[in-house]
Amino acid sequence: MEKGVQVDAIYTDLKAAFDKVNHRILLAKLDRLGVATNIVKWMRSYLNRRQLIVKLGANESVPFSNCSGVPQGSNLGPLLFSLFFNDVCFVVPEGCRLGYADDFKIYWLVKSADDCRRLQTIVDSFACWCQRNCLIISVKKCSVISFTRKKTQSVGITT
Repeated sequence: MEKGVQVDAIYTDLKAAFDKVNHRILLAKLDRLGVATNIVKWMRSYLNRRQLIVKLGANESVPFSNCSGVPQGSNLGPLLFSLFFNDVCFVVPEGCRLGYADDFKIYWLVKSADDCRRLQTIVDSFACWCQRNCLIISVKKCSVISFTRKKTQSVGITT
């Protein structure tokens, strides 16, 4: 890293991301991606006809349906989450994001206060995208790391 150069990275945490995938939003995204209508209909059936039961000791709840979440432990779960999360690229520019499943990082080269403001704008856009997509950022689990050879503190970023 060059002397005087700083890269700030925001490590995000989405609360129960796989469980929060809204079925209605996911199906609309599949449709917009050009997935064949019969596959979208099958996916609707696959997601909406799942029955859940909560067990606590010897007690069991009445079966109920949910309107969010992709089946974890299934082959389709990670694929469906990736397709759901795919359009985040429209709000976080290429070259300043890294992601794997629900692990997402935003980074930016900071040379001036304008660069800090640009990074904050990107973080704000990501937060708005999460809100529109019914995902919750776990702010307490997020962190900011400054990579630099300088001895000074970085400017704060808020989420």
